[in-house]
Amino acid sequence: MTEGTTSTKSSDASSTQLELPMSDAERSETGKSPSGCDITITETVIMDKVYSTRERYTILSIVALSGMMSPINTTIMYPALPSMARDFHTSTNTINLTIAVFMFCIALFPLGWGTVSDLLGRRYVYLSSLTLYTIASLCLGFARDIPTLLLLRVLQAAGSSSVLSVGAGTIADVFKGPERGKAMGLFYLGPLFGPVLGPVLGGVIHDYVGGWPSIFWFLSILGGIVVIAVWFWLPETMPRRQAHGDGSAEKKGALYMLSKCNPLQPVTYFKFPVTIVTTLYTSVVFATIYFINLSLEVAFEEKYHLSPFTIGLTYLGFGAGSIIGSTTGGRLADIFTARSPGCPQMRLKSSLIGAAVYPIGVFGYGISVYYKTNLAIPILSHVLVGFGMTFSYTGIATYLVDIFPGHSARVIAAQNLIRYGAGGLASIIVLPILDHTTYLVMFTILAAINLLAASCILWTIIRGPVWQEDVKQRLLDVN
Repeated sequence: MTEGTTSTKSSDASSTQLELPMSDAERSETGKSPSGCDITITETVIMDKVYSTRERYTILSIVALSGMMSPINTTIMYPALPSMARDFHTSTNTINLTIAVFMFCIALFPLGWGTVSDLLGRRYVYLSSLTLYTIASLCLGFARDIPTLLLLRVLQAAGSSSVLSVGAGTIADVFKGPERGKAMGLFYLGPLFGPVLGPVLGGVIHDYVGGWPSIFWFLSILGGIVVIAVWFWLPETMPRRQAHGDGSAEKKGALYMLSKCNPLQPVTYFKFPVTIVTTLYTSVVFATIYFINLSLEVAFEEKYHLSPFTIGLTYLGFGAGSIIGSTTGGRLADIFTARSPGCPQMRLKSSLIGAAVYPIGVFGYGISVYYKTNLAIPILSHVLVGFGMTFSYTGIATYLVDIFPGHSARVIAAQNLIRYGAGGLASIIVLPILDHTTYLVMFTILAAINLLAASCILWTIIRGPVWQEDVKQRLLDVN
């Protein structure tokens, strides 16, 4: 057997169990499928393909663009909410609930997509999910009642959410070792920059093209372009599995295997302390972003009297901070890892920097809006928020990919369940809270909570070796 891979006979002579960690070159699996499916398969994973630099970054570009599909939908409709409320003869709060429904759906659906991708491959998931997204977006432009709008938004969320978990798995497939942090930082430019572009594009399309239906038709066209790019230029990146024996996956067939899968299997990764602690921090950060972004729409309109289009332009500062944080955070995480081989938790030293900057931006935004300072101050605070968020999250996501080899899509899916669920909850409660308190009070409290949550990163660095050993010893139980 390859180093790092051992097999032992169980009491049942007809089965073989694998003891983790598995090597990247070759591994054997029996019993329950690694995707949490109730089927018996016996297979060998063939050595990973070696991709050229051009191939790796082509794949990275397509996956990053695909990853933008879901997050951009959470903000692109902001400028259109009042007109949609008029056309649907309802309140803005009711239309705003469609955003919350979308958020809860993109928290839930990646659980299933992560499981399917680890079973049938990444490319299959990209093509099927993004095609669903494209069709749902096209139909949304013709919706004329709330039930139809909600149903199509659920389908749109189901289709667009796959990349939120499968994208990390693709990066893990293609990029190895010291390059992975940099690649992860570049990948998250798509999902993180999507919400920034959303309000700008939404304002332009709504005001100068054809109202809110044209926004959904634009998203459908964008989805179609991404599907074409995936079809022609995105290969299957998951290590090829060569099935054999009576329990062969090939003999069972894809539909049979899918029917036996448990889409909630990624939730079992919360039995690991490292998953719980890192998810706690990222969820607090993510919820705070939605407190800021949704309150910003109100604050900049009421206090600074900006138009929807101009408000959209202010998000570009957040986007600039996100780009700088994501790229530099990933590179610094790689540097820390290279200095301490065999200690993946050292990546998180870079995350501490972002975690320190983030509360400063949160507090700066709250106090500047409360006192109605020069507009440059809340925009600069928004820059710091974007920088701190992406700088910290890139290191955390890469760390989880490092310590869960072969399971990255499902681990990220489990984390997204809580992160996006927290974001959806924040989008519902932020405006009612502001009705009973001030920007200064709310964002001072949020800044303090985020500063306290940063201790989760420090705790993970300290406990990392113990928790990583726990992952190695117990991962078989999750499978």
